[in-house]
Amino acid sequence: MVGCSSRFDFAAELIAPKSSVDTVVLNNELFSLVSFRTSDATHPLPVFFIGGSGCTSLRAYLGTYFSAAPEGLEIIGLEKTGVSDRATGSTCSDKFWQNYTYDNLLRRNVAALDHIAQRFDVDKIPVIGTSEGGVLALKIAASTARVDRLALLGAGALSQRQELRLLFDERGQGQAIETVFARIDASPQSVEQTELGLPHRYWASVLDQDPAKFAPYVSAPTLIIIGQNDQSVPVASAQLADALIKTSELTVWPDASHTFDTPSGTQRDAVVSMAVRFVIGAP
Repeated sequence: MVGCSSRFDFAAELIAPKSSVDTVVLNNELFSLVSFRTSDATHPLPVFFIGGSGCTSLRAYLGTYFSAAPEGLEIIGLEKTGVSDRATGSTCSDKFWQNYTYDNLLRRNVAALDHIAQRFDVDKIPVIGTSEGGVLALKIAASTARVDRLALLGAGALSQRQELRLLFDERGQGQAIETVFARIDASPQSVEQTELGLPHRYWASVLDQDPAKFAPYVSAPTLIIIGQNDQSVPVASAQLADALIKTSELTVWPDASHTFDTPSGTQRDAVVSMAVRFVIGAP
C-alpha cells in the first residue's frame, strides 16, 4: 500500500503534464485541484478522483492513469497538502507529513467535492477512489449526498489493522505486525517514528477507521475491483464491502496485484476504463 500512487511509468508526464491546476481558497485554506480533460468537449462531465497513498503529485500521473477513459470527461482530483507540482513521491516534505492524516484527507476531499459540484452546477458527481482513496471515497459516499456512482479500486471494508493482520498472518508473520502495532500505539502522534514506510501519526489516524460501520449507508451504485493477488489489501476486504453496500458489484481481477500488474503485463488501463465507464453509466 505504501506509495501505491508512486508510478514511475508515468515519467513522461513529469516533463509535459497532460493536466492543469486550479488553485482556489476555500474557508481560508488553499486547495490545488488537478484536472485532466479526455477531449476538448465544451461541457465535460466531471469525475472526482481520490488517489492512493504517498506524496506523488497528481500532475505526475493523472493524464496517463486515465488515458483509456472515454472522451467528454474532466477528471478532477485534489492535490494533498505539502505536495509540490510534479513531485515523484520519492521524498515527501515536512508539511506533507504534518498534514497527512485520515481526518485531514477526508475533510479536504469533502470540501473539494462540494466546490466542484458548485462549479459544474450539479448535485452529484461520479467518484473513483483507489486504495487509500477508495476508503475515503467510501466514507464520503456514505456520509454525503454528493456521490452519483462510485468505483473502488484496491479497497474494501475491513479496517487497516484487520487488513494488515490478515496479510501478515498469511505470510506467517503475525507476531511481527503485532509488534508494529504496539510501537504505533505507544507513540501515536510521532511523525519522526515510522513503520512500513509511514509515520506513526498517519497509521494512528487510519488503523482503526472501520469502513464496515458506514458501508451499509452507501446508496450510490458501486463497483469494486481488486486484484486476485493483491498483497496490500486482502480480497476478503473487498468481499466484505460488496456484502455491505446495498447496490454493489465485485470484480476480482485474475492474477492481478494491488496496482493491477499481472504476469502477462499491466491491466491498469482495462481496470480504469471499466471503472470510468461504470461511474458515468456507459456500456
